[in-house]
Amino acid sequence: MKCCLCGGEIQKDRDEQGKVYWDRGQNALPIKNGRCCSKCNDLVIAVRMLPREKREIAIRTLGF
Repeated sequence: MKCCLCGGEIQKDRDEQGKVYWDRGQNALPIKNGRCCSKCNDLVIAVRMLPREKREIAIRTLGF
């Protein structure tokens, strides 16, 4: 599965035995409707923490 923000491959989360337990990434809202990788999720969380009136400005500035 590809990240909807950077286009990179979404990493699979594995347990201690190496078994995949999650492969669908993170929720990319409010930046974009889709799934994102863990790296891009850091950006998504930062945008979510902004006051509502500043979110749209941040999203436009990021180019999404």
